[in-house]
Amino acid sequence: MSIQNKRLNMIVDNILKEELQKGNLPSSKEFVWRLNNALYNRKLNMPFYKFKPYKNTEIVESARLNEQNDEIHQDLSILYNNIVDVNNSLAKYENSFEVEKEKIENEIEVQENYLKEMIFKHNDGGYLGYSYETFDDLDKTDLSNSQDVFVDTKNKELKIVEEKNTSTKIIPKTDIQFRIVEQPKKKEEETITGTPQRLLEEVEDEEDKVWQKQISLDNNQALTGYLEVQMDKEYPINKIDMDMINIKNTFVKVTFSKDGQTWFDIPYHEDKKEVDKTFSLSFPTLNMRMIRIVIEKKEADELIPSKENLDYKYLFGMKNIALYNKNYPTYGRFQSEPHEVINGPTNYIVDTVRLSADELVPTNTSIDYEIALKREDNVLDWHFIDPMERINPKYPTSINFSNIKKDETIPLYFPSDLSVVQSEAEDLRRNGIPIYRLTSDHGDKSNMYIEYKKIVDGSMKLFAGRDNWEVTSYPSEDVEGTPTIEDWKKVKDRTEINYEEMPRTKSGDLFVNHVDPQSRKYLCRLGFFVSSADTIVKTIPISTDPIAIYLNGDLLFEGETSINDEINLSVRHGWNEIVVLINGKNATSVNGISTSLGFNLYSIADRVYSSSKPLTYIPLFDLQYNTKANDRTVFSSREEEGKKIQILTNFGKPGLKFDLVCDYAEEMLTDEEPEVLLRATFRRDNGDSIPSPVLNKYRLEYK
Repeated sequence: MSIQNKRLNMIVDNILKEELQKGNLPSSKEFVWRLNNALYNRKLNMPFYKFKPYKNTEIVESARLNEQNDEIHQDLSILYNNIVDVNNSLAKYENSFEVEKEKIENEIEVQENYLKEMIFKHNDGGYLGYSYETFDDLDKTDLSNSQDVFVDTKNKELKIVEEKNTSTKIIPKTDIQFRIVEQPKKKEEETITGTPQRLLEEVEDEEDKVWQKQISLDNNQALTGYLEVQMDKEYPINKIDMDMINIKNTFVKVTFSKDGQTWFDIPYHEDKKEVDKTFSLSFPTLNMRMIRIVIEKKEADELIPSKENLDYKYLFGMKNIALYNKNYPTYGRFQSEPHEVINGPTNYIVDTVRLSADELVPTNTSIDYEIALKREDNVLDWHFIDPMERINPKYPTSINFSNIKKDETIPLYFPSDLSVVQSEAEDLRRNGIPIYRLTSDHGDKSNMYIEYKKIVDGSMKLFAGRDNWEVTSYPSEDVEGTPTIEDWKKVKDRTEINYEEMPRTKSGDLFVNHVDPQSRKYLCRLGFFVSSADTIVKTIPISTDPIAIYLNGDLLFEGETSINDEINLSVRHGWNEIVVLINGKNATSVNGISTSLGFNLYSIADRVYSSSKPLTYIPLFDLQYNTKANDRTVFSSREEEGKKIQILTNFGKPGLKFDLVCDYAEEMLTDEEPEVLLRATFRRDNGDSIPSPVLNKYRLEYK
């Protein structure tokens, strides 16, 4: 509304007030007449007060002074209200401008990231295809399959979401001062807006907090200043957010102190960081009383000629400082939308994928990455991968696509209600060694074959003894003392190989009151796969007989009958193999042998077999003629008429289960451009002082 309109409104209000005070309600004609007279005497484009001086000889009446005072008050009120309206209008336009500006800046940043990826594409050792995510937006985030993670598009980072109703914004009483580290010989300081004292205050209008200070120098040089925040007491803080005002990028570092004498770096943020606008630090909870924000400028922001030759201008400014004590869940999972592989101008076969990640992983936190290929049935086969930047990776830093094709696992078994003789392929018996056919289920029926498919050469793997120990034993009178691996370096007479089912008990039983007609030595073997990260399992094994325990070839324990010592099993990601040697001196007793691992293996293992190594596929001729009777490391197959494939072994036991893993030729993906998904699992130990790990960006590269 213009000043003229405000004056008109004031004149109308005054006319109505005067008439109503007299008890009159003017008619429209009377009101128009009075309004015309008022507008004749008072022009809307001129102030109410007439600047007419008093003469020295003139007698001034109080009524006139009061009238003029009212006119001046009205003029100033109109001027003030108009300034408020103009300010509000400008603020509205400024907010719209800031929103549109931020949109354009985000667009520019997205295009810059895309350009960088295009440049990187041709820079490295044959890795031509690529896909990437910089968390500019949510387009590449599968929100339906992500859990307890927050994509911060403002700070361009991914982390565990904050727990609701547990985070606290800290608003202390503060004294904030700005100082220059090394005072130049000639300078000029000018405060443009605000004061640093208000940067931590809660105000209705955030613009009231904006602080800007300009330093003018006579030469272009590096200049460092710092804001020192002194709080009224110590506060527990684990996150600091800052909104900077910069013309050119500056370098920022934050330190803290409890007494103002000794200053400490923020954990995981010891180095200064180049900052454009926003700057956020997450760290373990620390008690702070003083905070120092060091702002370093490598060069002047602007060159503006001045009379004093102080032409080089440095702008130090900040919109806001926020201190938090935030809590996070202990777990979060991010899953990407399928990444389309951009292969470049010519077609080529994608063979290998590797991961590059810009991440911050504090102590007692972790980020585990997995990749998978998109499948129409959404049954994804995830494979762990570590970023190539990690110095000591736990998982492979590159994955061959041939290892992540759409493979299939087919359960096979020997029927528990049939004698193993009934599974024998009698026409294949050679040299007295029988060959057995494994059974598979086909709907409601079970048959001794699998449906025919074009299996990729070399892709068949047969895992034997699902959920079973493989127990090798031979008769021996030498069962006193601790067993050793030396006992098994030669083949012994009357050696037997059997299978004992692994029960899903808390104690991890191997034998429970196992009885044999004579004392024997036992070698019990079990392979298991762990999809999680490396871990340590503490346990106290129990046995009635002397035992020795090996894990992945390392001797962990050897001892006599009563065992009270705790042992640590260092279980690694992937395949592990545990071997237990037993001198079965109690095998012939009434109660027999009882041996337990002391923990439930299924609490850490995804799959359990009698060996960590699958049976090797060999031609049927070799299985018939070149395989020893006790060789449990090989298998074969043969095609039958009617689109059938028989899976064949040289051993069997009723109820023994197998898993056949193979790839089909029509599912080969290396001749087309696959769509790859990335999954990142964030973990942090339970504790208020432990922050969330952070992923800033990642890049998948293909060749």
